[in-house]
Amino acid sequence: MDTGYLTAATADRDLTVIEEVRAAFPRCHVGAPDDPARLIAWLVSDDGRWGSGR
Repeated sequence: MDTGYLTAATADRDLTVIEEVRAAFPRCHVGAPDDPARLIAWLVSDDGRWGSGR
């Protein structure tokens, strides 16, 4: 999850390092804090009632 440490405007490290880390993720997509929040919201909704976790 990128909570600001991989965002150029708020990171405390060199931009080259940030780009190297981002490149290690599939499609260079780093998760955002709202990603798990949307999953949890779906799981507790009526749409997620058939999820079994298997």
